Formats: sequence, C-alpha cells, structure tokens
Amino acid sequence: MVLRIDGKAATPISAYDGGLKVFEFLRHDVTALAHYLKRDASVLIIGPGGGRDVLAAKVFDQREIYGVEINPLIVWLVKDRFKEFAGDLYRDPEVNIIIDEARSYITRSERTFDIIQASLIDTWAASAAGAYTLSENNLYTKEAFLIYLAHLEPDGILTMSRWYIPGNPGETLRLVSLALTALREAGIEAPEQHLMVVTKLNPRGGAGSVATLLLKKSPFSDHEIQTVHDIAQREGFQLLYTPWTSTDKDIAALIAANDLPAFWHKYPLDISAPTDDRPFFFNMMKMTDFFHGGRIPETSGSYANMEAVSVIGGLSVAMLLLSLLSIVVPLRLRRRDWDNKYSPFLLYFACLGLGFIMIEVPAVQRFILFLGHPVYALSVVLFSLLLFSSVGSFLTRFVPSAHASDWLRIVLLLLCGLTVLYTLVLPSVFSKFIGLNLASRIMLSILLLLPMGFLMGMPFPLGISLLRARAESMIPWMWGINGVTSVLGSVLAIALAIALGFSRATMVGVISYLIAFLTIFATGTEKAISLR
Repeated sequence: MVLRIDGKAATPISAYDGGLKVFEFLRHDVTALAHYLKRDASVLIIGPGGGRDVLAAKVFDQREIYGVEINPLIVWLVKDRFKEFAGDLYRDPEVNIIIDEARSYITRSERTFDIIQASLIDTWAASAAGAYTLSENNLYTKEAFLIYLAHLEPDGILTMSRWYIPGNPGETLRLVSLALTALREAGIEAPEQHLMVVTKLNPRGGAGSVATLLLKKSPFSDHEIQTVHDIAQREGFQLLYTPWTSTDKDIAALIAANDLPAFWHKYPLDISAPTDDRPFFFNMMKMTDFFHGGRIPETSGSYANMEAVSVIGGLSVAMLLLSLLSIVVPLRLRRRDWDNKYSPFLLYFACLGLGFIMIEVPAVQRFILFLGHPVYALSVVLFSLLLFSSVGSFLTRFVPSAHASDWLRIVLLLLCGLTVLYTLVLPSVFSKFIGLNLASRIMLSILLLLPMGFLMGMPFPLGISLLRARAESMIPWMWGINGVTSVLGSVLAIALAIALGFSRATMVGVISYLIAFLTIFATGTEKAISLR
C-alpha cells in the first residue's frame, strides 16, 4: 500500500503480520547499508513514514528503534486506520514513534544513537508549488549535520540517502558538501576518512538510482571499509567513494578539494552546503540562471524544484509591473490629483509595506526550528506580529500630530536597531531555551515578538497623520501602494532568501525602513504642521 502526500510525495505501508522473513529483501537495499556496520544498535529514523526503514531495522534485529515523524496523519494511518494491515508496527515494544519535527526533537534530546538515518526525506508536491519554507529543508543544513554528529555515539553512523544521477549527481554532491563542511567545522582534519558514498544504480537508467552517504565522527576502520566493499560486490552496489577507491570523478574531486567554495563556484549547479540562513537544499539553481530554468536539463533530479524557482523569479517581475500599472501609472495620468511633492509620501508608504513583509517572512523561518513545526511558527509569528502591531497602531492616536514626525523618527530607528539585534542574537537565544516544553517555547516566542510587533504597527498610522496635514485626498492612494508593496514583498522575500539567505532578506526590510526614515525629511511635514 502506498500513501500519496499532496499527489506527489509517497510512503509505503507494508503488509506485516509479525514475521520478518518476507522482508529479507530489505537487506539488499542500499539505504540499509549502515545496519551491516552496526549491530544491536540504537537507531533513530528521521521521517519513518509508512514504516519501511523501521522494518529494515527490525530485519537486522537492532536493539531499539526510534522514529520521528512530523506528519501526525501518517502515524494515525499506520497506528490506527490500517493497524491490522501494518501489523500494529508502530505499537511494537521495540519501536518508539514520536510525532515531532525531527531536527527540533534531536536538538532537545539528551540521548545519543548508534545510527541516525534519513532516507529520501523530501516533499516534491510542495517544491512544485514553490513552497520552500518547509520543515524538510531544515534537515539538510550544516547546522543540522552538526547536531546529528553531536547525537551520535563516538563510533556511530549518520546515514543519508538521496537520488543519484550518473553524470549529473547534484543532490549527492550537495549531500557530500554538507558532510565535508560539517566535519571541517567540527575540527576534523581528514574528513575524507570519515565518509563513504555507495549507490545502487537503476538498471533502466534515469533518475531512479539512490545513493547512500555514510558519515562518522571517527574515521572508518579498515574492517568497516572492507565490509562495505564486500557488500557492494555481493549486492551489485557501486562504490562512488570510499577511503580506498572512487568511481565518480565529481564526488572524488569535491572530497579532494582544499577550497570548497572555489569548487562550488566552478560547478554548473549550486552544490554549496546549505545553512539555516539559506536552507534550500533542493534548489540548485545559481543566481545567474534565476530567470532561465530552461537551461537546467530535465534529467536533473531537482528539475521540478528549479522550475519553481524560475516561477518565483517571473512572479517577482510580474508583481513589480502590476504594481507600477495599478498605482504609479494611474497617479501620473490623474494629474489633477498628483503633485511631485507627494512623491516622498509615496516612497514612504511603499517602503513600509515592503519592510514589514521582508521582516515577517524570515521571522517565520527562524522560529520553525525553535517551535518544532512550521504550523506552530506560522501561527505564533503571524498572531504575535499582527496583535502587537495593532496595539502599537492603536496607541499612536495619543501622539499629538505636532510631534508625529519626531515620534516617527524614533520608532523607525528603534525598529531597525531591534531587527538587526534579533538577527544576531536569536540563534543563541533559541539554542539556550530549545529544551523548554512547547508551551514555554510558544510563550517565550510571543514575548520576543512583542517589542518588534509593537514598533512595526506605529509607522503607518503616524505617516497617515503626517499626510493628513498636507493632502487628505491622497490617503487612499497611500493605502494602495502600501498594500501592493506588501504583496510584492512576500514574493521578493522568498526570492532573496533563496539567492542570498534569510538574514540578507531581513536586512532588505531594515533598509526599507531606513529609507522610510530618510523620506520624512523630504516631506516638509514640520513646516506644514506649524502653518496649520
């Protein structure tokens, strides 16, 4: 039985009656390679889905099996709806299934494991829609790999499996880049001794081959390397890389490279190691190809993801043109309503709309890791920013219009400073308090977002107060430009985060608010208010 997720992603549920003989075929799967090296092991499976990797661990008679699944519906289907068909696998005494975001769970856990496994964890349906702020992306970052290594036993193994295409091994290369970057950052001087990459080629060719990365904190022993060589010969696996040999020239060149950034720069795809700030593992399109998805070969395993990036790029351009057509052009045509002296106000309200959304979108991504689920982060961040910004907006009615300009300058500077501060210190705050229970983490998140939301709600009504003193008839147009740039910013925030990272996208929001700050001096509001 196969569970379809959003029409694209899939996970199998196997008919299981308690007997494992029928599942002996899993011994011949390249994703199970780590089980040959670690027996009687404690295993953590990231994204067990319908239970295939759980069954593989049971076939190898591993001591204890933990599975962390983010989707509660999948667990319910296996555990309850189809429990007879699945043999009540998720209630097996040796199996512990936790509903949580795996990265967040591992970070909070005090346990260490002999094997941490993730096999083909992705969401094709979401990537096809251009939805890149997904929990799975956070599993494939440098910081995530460092966390996995920290939760391995001294001789434990991290095993990750991704698609492999001979001649175009983009995903596999990016996985190796992550491994090399994490090992070097962990202070390991000879990372080439700490990893192996093995594949089972699809006899029909194409994109159906799977490569498995084996990664250790300690060097692989001669016995372990020989074991992998023997298994590969017996099972027909191809050794893409081991400390003794290599059959893929790109992987071998990457591992041998002394200067990883230089190698990444020369390679036609973006195979650099993703980070928490730029966690888009499945997007391997370089900025130079941002608007040319057609240049990427359709044989690429990430072609659908790259097409989505091109859609985002095209959408950004389309939104910009529509913004001009819906606001700027009509204003220029209605000359009786327009005067060039209103241009600073137009720029001011445009910057407010852009700045707000450019800070809000990255904030959602930042809080995913802390709160443990994208839905929690989206709900908490949107609730907090909208609630506290409405409070800040309401309180501006008590600001005398004669002092609105002074208040506005202070608020905008405080907001810019606070945003920069949060960008720098939030990772440390999250790391310190990640061990709190969910309710406490939600409350802490709300408290952290309170001052930012409060300040973000004040510039718009204060700006309306200043404009009312000059030309009340222009207020509807300023509402319009603010709304248009907010919509445009929601697309630009993702496009910039993909290209440059969430921190830089946030800085664009800060720059927008700084420009808004500078436009106050060009409005002549102080003179208008004093004359009034």
